[in-house]
Amino acid sequence: MRTRWIACLLLFTGVAPVSAQGLGVSGVASTLGLGAELSYRTGSLGFRGGYMLFNYSRNDQLVEGVRYDLKPKLRNAQLGLDVYPLGKVFRLSGGLAYAVSRAEGLGVLDQPIVVGGQSYQPSEVGELVGELRYDRKWMPWVGLGVASGGRVAVTFDVGVMFAGHPTVQLSASGGSLTGPERVVLDQNVAMEELELQQAIDDEKWAKYYPIVSLGLRFRL
Repeated sequence: MRTRWIACLLLFTGVAPVSAQGLGVSGVASTLGLGAELSYRTGSLGFRGGYMLFNYSRNDQLVEGVRYDLKPKLRNAQLGLDVYPLGKVFRLSGGLAYAVSRAEGLGVLDQPIVVGGQSYQPSEVGELVGELRYDRKWMPWVGLGVASGGRVAVTFDVGVMFAGHPTVQLSASGGSLTGPERVVLDQNVAMEELELQQAIDDEKWAKYYPIVSLGLRFRL
């Protein structure tokens, strides 16, 4: 009887007890890679952490007139807080990610190319290697999404990570040029690198990394 009166009083005052939805584990596919998340929700609050990775190749990508075989490598660990303002499936999220992601590129030199305004034969350049990486390792992120109820739930989120502008590095190795001609080639490669970096820095959107995520969560 006493417990019933306490429950009625809490309901009347709007301080109803919140039941815990509990612990869950999810498989996730996102623009940050493939991985898993561990989550806990209690009432209108949720907490989650996860790790995602992905390697893939993109052949014959044209960058400033040069074709590259690109190999992006994604490594991301995340911690996040979810707020369910309506108490059900819709959620607002934010958190922090530790990201070690980069893209390596190898120039496909099967015809004369222009480097730093000067034309070279493939045999003169040797290998043209590029790398794109984020200098910032800790990156805040925000997003919104939905997470259906039940023991098995589908989750979908969209958001943005404040990654900062990536940094490009370009180098040439091997090749037939020596002496002063090699020095000029290296200077032209450095000029090409500077132009690429300037083009990236001029794009304001490039410092924001989009997040689109689809997951399947199992409540433990």
